[in-house]
Amino acid sequence: APGSKCFCGGNSLPDRTTNLYISMFRRSCVLVPGLVLFASVAGLQADQVFDEMALDESQKGFFLRHHAYEWIQGRPELPTPSVLEGVCDHPVSLTLEPAELEDPLTGEKVFTRAYNGQIPGPTWRIQPGCNINLTIHNKLGSFSPSVADLMATPSAAQEPIIPWSKAFLNHTNIHTHGLHQSPVEPADSIFMRLPPGESMMWTYHIPANHMGGTFWYHPHLHHATAAQAGGGAAGMIIVED
Repeated sequence: APGSKCFCGGNSLPDRTTNLYISMFRRSCVLVPGLVLFASVAGLQADQVFDEMALDESQKGFFLRHHAYEWIQGRPELPTPSVLEGVCDHPVSLTLEPAELEDPLTGEKVFTRAYNGQIPGPTWRIQPGCNINLTIHNKLGSFSPSVADLMATPSAAQEPIIPWSKAFLNHTNIHTHGLHQSPVEPADSIFMRLPPGESMMWTYHIPANHMGGTFWYHPHLHHATAAQAGGGAAGMIIVED
């Protein structure tokens, strides 16, 4: 329908059949914009991309309308994320805090959680052999009920999803993808839990023979990962070679 929008991970659904949207959700919100963007860079036609995906004509039209034209081609230039200065061999910190962000194209506002109030969070530029001493300050709200608290809530049975699947929404931690790290505290342990209003340090020792590459970090506290990382609390890690 004209004016309808697709928000990846949100609850505003396009005016299409539910089955179509659910079955193609991942492709519509992640794969299709990426493929069309790649096609524009590579000089390919959108039809060539969609032929590879085996979509019928109605599906092609739907995704082109909602993504290629309304989203990709209409977006302003993406800003370059800030850099977390001194991340190698110096104490550094990130603050996970509430953030109200405005879409520069539509003026729509989103209230979410973000590192240092920005999405994406600051980029780490590191070198093989460096040591990272990262303190995270959790400035999220104090209301962060546990699984047991939610299960004891009388209204929990009325929730459309499993109620305890969204516990500890304002607790946090951090997890990296791509770094060769120990999973034991205080390194890259997903079992570390930082409550609201408190701070905690993570320590990473980057091997001297670590490969170069582009990686990323995000919160990985069970029950809260989707809300925090899916809401934009994430950033890039660049290991320089």
